[in-house]
Amino acid sequence: MKSTALGFILYQPDEIVTASVDLALNSGYKVFVYDNSPDSVTMREYLRGKAGVSYFGEGINRGLGIGLTHICSQAFSEGYSSLLFFDQDTLFTPETLSTVEEFYQYNKSLMKKYAAVVFNSSTVIKDSNSTSIDMQYFKQVCLARNSGSLYYLPNLSKMSWHDTSYFVDGVDYEFCLRARLNKMLIGEYSQTPGFDHTTEQDVSPYKFPGTKMELRKYSWNRIKDTVRSSMKIIIKSIRHHQILFMFSMLRLIHIYVFGQIVIRLIYLFKPIRVINE
Repeated sequence: MKSTALGFILYQPDEIVTASVDLALNSGYKVFVYDNSPDSVTMREYLRGKAGVSYFGEGINRGLGIGLTHICSQAFSEGYSSLLFFDQDTLFTPETLSTVEEFYQYNKSLMKKYAAVVFNSSTVIKDSNSTSIDMQYFKQVCLARNSGSLYYLPNLSKMSWHDTSYFVDGVDYEFCLRARLNKMLIGEYSQTPGFDHTTEQDVSPYKFPGTKMELRKYSWNRIKDTVRSSMKIIIKSIRHHQILFMFSMLRLIHIYVFGQIVIRLIYLFKPIRVINE
């Protein structure tokens, strides 16, 4: 088994998850799964019968904060010092895993300063499968999403894992704020081949004058929950005098709300050409 574990949080998963779990197992990883699906009997039986998979779930949707806390703390209790987390609809390849593993082995002393390093492919040249680590693509960031995060578990233990009071929205950004409050860093490595966080999501690319945007339409309830959780984090950042973090969150929520307005106008009037290339 690898020194890093893999983790997934599931909700009404499809067959993509089985392919992702099999890829992780075939690559030598122990897999920790927390299932928030009330009715996914077939998936539950499939995962429970897999060697190398630790499966957890209570038959109800407990949310992302509880799920992440459970799998991270369980991996730590089994002796793992790091856990790589993917959303169930994030695609990855053996090259993705090789890159993360090489980064971790190369930077073990560096990781002690970090709560997490998030991996993505924002600077990867198309069709490149290079797994060699180039630290010019590594930087400290203020905010990072969950999927693609390599959590350094000894530090998560010190900061009491994730905040279980957040259900879905805000779990990642509240985690980033608490990392700062605990004098820990968040990093980003953008040269990760095979990492794909958009194909399996309902994201559409649109072309505006001088720019391109990827937009996804959310329900009004989801928008309200996102805004509400973001305001909680903003208030917390003000209370702890994290002014830079506050401005980062304000910028993020303004972009989010603007995008939701734009996507609704597009659905109504279709004035902007969809990019198919």
